[in-house]
Amino acid sequence: MDAKNRTIVLIAIVSMAMANLVGCKNSSNADDASSGANKAAEVNDESRKREAVSTDGSSGIADLPPSALQQYYACRSTKATCNRDPLVAESPAEAQWLQRRGYPTADQIEASLATSTEELRLAAENSGVLVDKSLYGQALLRDGRYRDAVGSMVDSFVQDGNIYGLYLTSDAYMRSEELMNPPLAMAYLRLAYLAGDSKAGGVLEEKFGQMTPPERAFADRRAADLKKNMAPDGSWPRP
Repeated sequence: MDAKNRTIVLIAIVSMAMANLVGCKNSSNADDASSGANKAAEVNDESRKREAVSTDGSSGIADLPPSALQQYYACRSTKATCNRDPLVAESPAEAQWLQRRGYPTADQIEASLATSTEELRLAAENSGVLVDKSLYGQALLRDGRYRDAVGSMVDSFVQDGNIYGLYLTSDAYMRSEELMNPPLAMAYLRLAYLAGDSKAGGVLEEKFGQMTPPERAFADRRAADLKKNMAPDGSWPRP
């Protein structure tokens, strides 16, 4: 091969090598961009889930306008199921009502599972937001501290109108071997209905549909007494 041909071959080889290097760099950049986008999406999703639970007592979404707040209480199942779900809002006004009456969102509940009971207690104390108090009440139930949960949630209802706290109080009387009292558990859910939560009626039938007539009568009388003693003038109709 003469010198001219060798030069042409050499130039061709160098050109191919340069093209491969550029291709690899572009591919690497594309992979990095894709990876960065995925990581950003993961961070945003995690931030959305945890924005309501922090040790400084911030509920995160409490100050959102009703139209923006509703997305956090949106239906995530079938319409029939969501029609019965007390944590689902069908309008901005209902979403605002839920936030004001202590009902957490699904994301707030999920985030609280990774937060210690002590951190949730501090958040509730620092913010005074009813949702934070409810998340603390749920943590007490998970810890098996049923009496503490009842005391905390009853106080929250009496002082601030935390209707969701009555759901948790009802749960305590169903889950604790020491406190087990289904008619009383039913009475607290009935109180939630009397206090303004129309969806509590559906939950009552779902959870206590097998109660006997005498037990239902006791629960109704007890609920009326609780309403008279704990919130004689408290009624917050659900939109």
